[in-house]
Amino acid sequence: MRIQDIPDALHKLVFEKTVNDNYDLAAGFRYEIHDVGTSAFIDTSKAGNPFKIIDYSFQ
Repeated sequence: MRIQDIPDALHKLVFEKTVNDNYDLAAGFRYEIHDVGTSAFIDTSKAGNPFKIIDYSFQ
């Protein structure tokens, strides 16, 4: 994805995952910008939490 193609808040990427077992969940992403570097972000949700929003601003 090119920098100018990163969606703004009105067009953000949304992923939903249903977890049926009583386990902790970790979700995140890694990205690379050519000639700049790489970065990653991981967030966790404890078992029994019925809903979790992972929000990350690229700005």
